[in-house]
Amino acid sequence: MLDFKDLAFIARSSDPQLLIELDVANESYDLFRRLLVSRNAAIEEFLRHAQTEIKAFDPNTGKIAAEAPELLLFNVRETNHEVPRSLAKAKRANETMMRRLLSFGEREFPKRQVLRASPKASSDAPTG
Repeated sequence: MLDFKDLAFIARSSDPQLLIELDVANESYDLFRRLLVSRNAAIEEFLRHAQTEIKAFDPNTGKIAAEAPELLLFNVRETNHEVPRSLAKAKRANETMMRRLLSFGEREFPKRQVLRASPKASSDAPTG
């Protein structure tokens, strides 16, 4: 999540569209976060409901076979289905924005060193 009050200089730069794209990427992540909260609430409601009857539970996969009101089952199924899709979309938006921000930094501030971080950096670092 970004605090946009510190990014006003982008709107005055040669790439003011970047600020809008940052906001869209930020919203994509926030949507994922809200969906995850909704999914967790649906699971809690499902498990606590008086009419939910757990038939089987597989501790290896976490899968549950149960009978419950159809609306509760629907809510759990749908949110479980959407969470990974939403996460993938948020990750793609984040990766795209990181590339755009690095390009922006290199273009707007050519004499400054731009700090780069990547998941590979920690595995390439010397140990010991």
